[in-house]
Amino acid sequence: MEAKLDEFVRGGGVVTFWGIVRHVEDGKPIRALEYTAYHEMRAPVPRTARTDAPKWKLKRIRVIHRLGPSPLANHRCWSGEAAHRGEAFAAAQFIIDELKQKVPIWKKAVP
Repeated sequence: MEAKLDEFVRGGGVVTFWGIVRHVEDGKPIRALEYTAYHEMRAPVPRTARTDAPKWKLKRIRVIHRLGPSPLANHRCWSGEAAHRGEAFAAAQFIIDELKQKVPIWKKAVP
């Protein structure tokens, strides 16, 4: 992991968010979540993040959201932001909120 982290940022802080599939969806047990997306509309989060990057002095942004089946305890979303500690935390919160609010990704519970 250290080599990959070193490639990601040289100095500052890195904040990551891992979204993990829970065993319950809407109060019912599940085996997995199935994610689909409208591919043509997935760009707004990176574009918005790039627009706001100077605000947080971000060195690098990487957002990944899995599509298809995602079994329990599997990560479905990862976000990494590199900057000074406070800026990286604020950027991570903003980027995940933007992802959930603006990017058309749908999930279906697999019982």
